[in-house]
Order: sequence, then C-alpha cells, then structure tokens
Amino acid sequence: DVIWVYRARLPEDARAGATRTLAFYGDKLFLATADAAVVALDAHTGAEVWRTVKADYTQGFRQNAGPVIANGVVITGTNGCDRYTEQSCFITAHDARTGRELWRTLTVALPGEPGGDTWGDLPLMYRAGADSWIPGSYDPQTNLTYWSTSQPKPWARVSRKTDGDALYSNSVLALDPATGDLEWYYQFVPGETHDLDEVFESVLIDHDGRRSLFKMGKLGILWELDRTTGAFVAAHDLGYQTVLDVDPRTGQVTYRPGMIPRAGV
Repeated sequence: DVIWVYRARLPEDARAGATRTLAFYGDKLFLATADAAVVALDAHTGAEVWRTVKADYTQGFRQNAGPVIANGVVITGTNGCDRYTEQSCFITAHDARTGRELWRTLTVALPGEPGGDTWGDLPLMYRAGADSWIPGSYDPQTNLTYWSTSQPKPWARVSRKTDGDALYSNSVLALDPATGDLEWYYQFVPGETHDLDEVFESVLIDHDGRRSLFKMGKLGILWELDRTTGAFVAAHDLGYQTVLDVDPRTGQVTYRPGMIPRAGV
C-alpha cells in the first residue's frame, strides 16, 4: 500500500531530469532535486524536514545524481556546468540532521592553484564542465568517498582554446567525507575532446589481494585503480573505440593521429 507520496516543488523553468538515486540514513530519506537543492524527508511520513539550496538553478546548475551517505554525511554532486559563470562545478556535503553545508570541493582546478595550469591561461569563467552527474561511492574500509567527473566543456579542445589536461575533468576524486579534502585523483583521459567521458559508476571490489576501484565509461575501457592510493592497475579495452591508445603498463592515454580536431583542418 502507498503510505505517502512526495513531489518536489520545482520552479516551472527548472530543467528537470532523471533522479538516479535516493539515500536513507537514520529516519530520513534524502534526495537531490533538479533546482540544485538537497532535501531531507521524514521516512515515516514524507514530510519535508529540511531543504538546502546549493546553487542558483537559473545559472544552469542542476542535479541528476542523488546523494551518497558517507560516515553519516550527505554528499551530492552537481551538474549543468556548461555555461560560462564564475562558479564552477562542485561536490558538497551536508549535515544529515540540519542540512547545514559542511564543505564544498570544486571539480575544476582554479587559476594559481595545483592543477590550475592544466587549463592554460583561461580565466575561471571559461573553465566549464567536470560535472558529477552519476552518484559517487563510499568505502568504509578506506573512509574515502569516490566521485567521478565528466568531460571539460566545450567538448572539443578547439572550442576550449587550450590543449591542456583540464583537471579535474574525466577523473575520479577520492575525498575525505569529513572535510572534502582531495586525498588523490586519477584522470582517465586528459584533455578529452570527443564527449566520451568516464563519469560513470565506481564499483568497489576487493580483487586479487587489492582494494580495487573499477569503472567503465563511453570508450568501453574497463579501468582498475588501487582505491587506497589511486595508482593505476590495469585497463582492458573492449575493442570498440578507435580514438585513442592506452599504455597497458602506465595507463597513459595517447590520441591516435587525426583524432584531435583542429581549426581550419
């Protein structure tokens, strides 16, 4: 029998999309809404306990991925980061009881900070993308939460006007759930230029005596990383893509000749 029904009150101009996950913790149900808010519901009644707005949806920000509970913290990604604004994409954590934001970790490296030079000399406003539109994972053994990011935007390097790696796009980020500190990252395809992002689920498996993280993106490559250190372990190409090559020893990616679009060519 239906006990209760909750419908998020979305503005008419909000860009609605699929809600990919929900999360339970204690006596609450948590969801991320299309207007860039996080909501906690009473699991028994469906009543709204708190609602915290993360970003201005009129600037394009939204959420397709639902929350992940990591050591009692409600963590959500953000997407819709395809406009030029001074606010880049980010991952946030909220107090499960009150909805208070605990930390915010940007998924785009800022000018003058580590990794910032991988966007060339582009100002922050023109560093778009690196959305987290797939839910993250949490490993209580390592006490790390793993969130993947999508491609940089615009999709093609020729449009971005830089050949740089564009950190932290197309990466998995291992974050401390208490602080949001970046413990390690691994970038699968630096400077991606074909909208073939590696943002999809991180599957945590203990394998061959190692705590591994597996994932596969649009290229059809099964990646394996050490989820404690972020070290590359293996890459298994299913053989469908013709865009790039992966060094089986190091994981280094090299685009094949003619695969990077150039202006006037």
